[in-house]
Amino acid sequence: MIFLLIQKNTMGHLDTDTWATGNTLLMSEDFYKTSTTAVKGANRFAILSEYVYVARAVKTQEIDLVMAERKNKFKTFHKVKFPVKNTYKSFEYNLMESWSGAVFLFINHHQGVENYGSVYMSDATGQGFSLTISRVPLGQSGYADIEEVNSVEGVMLANKYMKVTAKKPDTESGDSGLNNGVLKKLKNKASAATQLSSKSKKGNSDSANSKSPKKVDESLSK
Repeated sequence: MIFLLIQKNTMGHLDTDTWATGNTLLMSEDFYKTSTTAVKGANRFAILSEYVYVARAVKTQEIDLVMAERKNKFKTFHKVKFPVKNTYKSFEYNLMESWSGAVFLFINHHQGVENYGSVYMSDATGQGFSLTISRVPLGQSGYADIEEVNSVEGVMLANKYMKVTAKKPDTESGDSGLNNGVLKKLKNKASAATQLSSKSKKGNSDSANSKSPKKVDESLSK
């Protein structure tokens, strides 16, 4: 099967920066001696070993994803089902096929706003998808930062974007972020040591003063 995407009213390369409702995806089994219309409004498509997925513009600011199976010779296209909604204003996506047969679909629902998206995994039919992990960043290559571990069946590795807020030091108490409880204990110990040292010095001074007059009295008596 050969697929051909025709963009209406354009010349040269396909414009991948816009979503046009006038595009058409054709398919042929005889090198286009004859052809049939596969999907109207098609803008992007990806061919996997068992499925073909097509992102189409239903109407202005409404985009969805449809798919067909190879075993049925791609004759019938079905709308892909997502957990929340099936139509989006704009998105970019990556498809990855696991050697176990599952299809992983990365969708950036916030194109141009955030540089991360969600990864969905297909069911046995390739039509229904469930959320696997969210907030997966896009790599420098433009693909989702997720990899399959080939030596272990069903294991995927992915990075996840996390927002971490740095803790500000407590400048008012002057402890520069130290635990207040620990600081109080240290201050108490230092204060106690200072008081003990003062008492010890005072005791030694009193003792010296009490002995000196006795020695003076003895010398006078003699």
